[in-house]
Amino acid sequence: MKFVAALAVVLSVAAACGPSAQQACDDFAVAFCSQNLACLQGGDLQTFQSAYGSDQTDCVANYEALNCKPNQTPCPAGLGFDTGLYEQCVKDYQNASCIDVSQPGFQPASCSNGTVCH
Repeated sequence: MKFVAALAVVLSVAAACGPSAQQACDDFAVAFCSQNLACLQGGDLQTFQSAYGSDQTDCVANYEALNCKPNQTPCPAGLGFDTGLYEQCVKDYQNASCIDVSQPGFQPASCSNGTVCH
């Protein structure tokens, strides 16, 4: 499913001199829902709405219930989470074009584990 890459980003979030893991996940949920609800069309939108809800409030709540677990594993063992780079990931997702957002597996380069975990 096209949302797998975005989910992987959220599961890699941890606290480090910035927002908590929960806040980081919440921030990504807002960007993820906003962009997908605005950009997806037809069957892709219906699939997204079936998974997350048809409006921003429901989407964020459902996304958080599915992906923002209290005991989520941050970056792989031995690696730290770079809050500044993660905040850039959220901004890049918010500012992505609808063409990009609608591509299967889309995630900005700034969202990769290799970027935010080091």
